[in-house]
Amino acid sequence: MKIAIIDHVGNKGGVSRVIRKLVPGMLATNNNINITYFGNPMSMERENIFKDLDHKNINIKKLNSLYFSEDYTSKNYLKKIAKVLQKKYKNVINFLPPVFSGNLKKEIEKKVVNFDIAYFPWPYLIEWPNLNCSVAATFHDFNFKYYFSGVPTYNKSQLNLLNKQVPVWLKNSTIIVSNKFTASELKNFYSELGKEINVINLGPYSDTKNDYDKIESETVLKKYKITKPYIFCGTNTAAHKNLNPLFAAHNLLKNKGIIIKLVITGAGTEIIRGNSCEVGLKLNSENPDVLGTGYINNKELDIIINNSSLVVNPEIYTSDNGPATDGWARSIPVIISNIPSNVEHLTDQKVNAELFNPRDPNDLAEKILQVLNNSEKYKNIAIESKKQMEKFNWDKASKEYLEVFKKTISNFKN
Repeated sequence: MKIAIIDHVGNKGGVSRVIRKLVPGMLATNNNINITYFGNPMSMERENIFKDLDHKNINIKKLNSLYFSEDYTSKNYLKKIAKVLQKKYKNVINFLPPVFSGNLKKEIEKKVVNFDIAYFPWPYLIEWPNLNCSVAATFHDFNFKYYFSGVPTYNKSQLNLLNKQVPVWLKNSTIIVSNKFTASELKNFYSELGKEINVINLGPYSDTKNDYDKIESETVLKKYKITKPYIFCGTNTAAHKNLNPLFAAHNLLKNKGIIIKLVITGAGTEIIRGNSCEVGLKLNSENPDVLGTGYINNKELDIIINNSSLVVNPEIYTSDNGPATDGWARSIPVIISNIPSNVEHLTDQKVNAELFNPRDPNDLAEKILQVLNNSEKYKNIAIESKKQMEKFNWDKASKEYLEVFKKTISNFKN
């Protein structure tokens, strides 16, 4: 089976991490698997793709149309500037950001040839390419359908593209989602689709097979000026990540004399550094009790999660809930917002967490205090959650993906 994986994502998200977990399992399952990874040059470097996917059956190729995609916006003047640059320096810059042009589509059509299946792990903000093979795609969520506190997840231009492009992808590709919640969302928004939806649960992003020694851990914590004990939150600064109630809850605890650091990792979080207050964050870089690290590498992320006292995820919309999954996988107590997808995790995966009202900082503060004051009890609960999470691993997910791929290829040929 010849598989092309097209990872066009340029933002600092989890898609490349998913690929890094899935691919080794696919190769271990069958010696007749051949994989070519087509990736964004920036994310390939950031995620150390070349090292992690260094295997005799993996070919790694760059999608050159994506060199500028990490910083693109939908501003018309940027589109004009890009065209001028393309015209003036065509020997150096012979492409436009993919959202502005069909160059990415053309490059994919040119490079993705002689494959049995093309797999797109994030089929958003990308035109449907005309390929002479079967296509499968994973739809992680539909947050572009919502406004969070009056703020859309994407800008107007991106929303227009998504509403135009996503139905095309749904119609023409084999559909994969990672949980029943996303499947129900898909049926709700695209009730006319009437296609099979393949639900494949993912494993934890954190590398639970690695237990870093004390010196490695201390080096990372010192690098980011993190002192124990601390609460961990893996996120970014998008509206649906719902950080202000977390800051407010942290401030409530501080006012009660409960002093504990709050460490936040993820894209854009490097701007988060200061003291929590009633409405959010009061910037004070001299003595921060809230610390944002920005986007960090996988090893550093594993170490910061592993040394935390508690994992909190305050999101008001999520599908996979990677931070909570990482907490369960490493026997760390977890507090998550009481939303449908999180409730699904608790019931289907039989893991444990404290639920809180994501609009109520007082409720979150009470839950944090409850866990901190009963650390032994919640540590034992977390150990039981880890045992349950072992059933949801990447080897299992990889095998299920391959089964879907085989069926997709067979249907395409027939």
